[in-house]
Amino acid sequence: MNILSAYTGKVVVMHPCPLTLAGMQRFLGELLPQANVRYTRSLEALRNDPLVPQADFIISELYDVKEGAKSAIIWFAGLQLMRNGRPLLVLTDDEEIPELTLLLESPGASLASLREQQDALGKLIGDVLAGSRVVNQRIRRPLRREPREALTAAELQVYALLQKGYGVSQIAARLCRSVKTVSTHKRRVMAKLNVRSEVELFSYR
Repeated sequence: MNILSAYTGKVVVMHPCPLTLAGMQRFLGELLPQANVRYTRSLEALRNDPLVPQADFIISELYDVKEGAKSAIIWFAGLQLMRNGRPLLVLTDDEEIPELTLLLESPGASLASLREQQDALGKLIGDVLAGSRVVNQRIRRPLRREPREALTAAELQVYALLQKGYGVSQIAARLCRSVKTVSTHKRRVMAKLNVRSEVELFSYR
């Protein structure tokens, strides 16, 4: 029995296209027959699902989200810090998004192409579940990051919790840091994301 057929973890899949959802369900049902797989149809639903941080494996497509891509990638990066490196596989062909670099620096995150054939995708999923990190070479080449635009790992943690509605004092207690330190991270996050109020920060997409 190989690692895929024996895998019994909790899997969350974000697959937005209703026309191809049945095919994806059939594919993953055959690939991971013993896994507990849940499906969601949008990034917003994925972000608002309280069970997502506890998932053993997340597969999410990322395409045609325009302004929301940057926010989604930052959220994924922050999520990975809270998930302690459990595997995340993001499927995207939006090669020009500089923030994809954040995912390459996030523990357990892999990037693959939306255009992968099912056999190749099945192999990639097997590699990820075996502990490997996958990075699509076509995506790897154009990645660039301006230091002033990138959030640090600590800032990503604070950002992710702020978007969940936590206050500075609550975040400080949760992360075992001082209120002053968390306030500094919050101020830097707001500057880097170019938001001027907590309302803008909370609704940033």
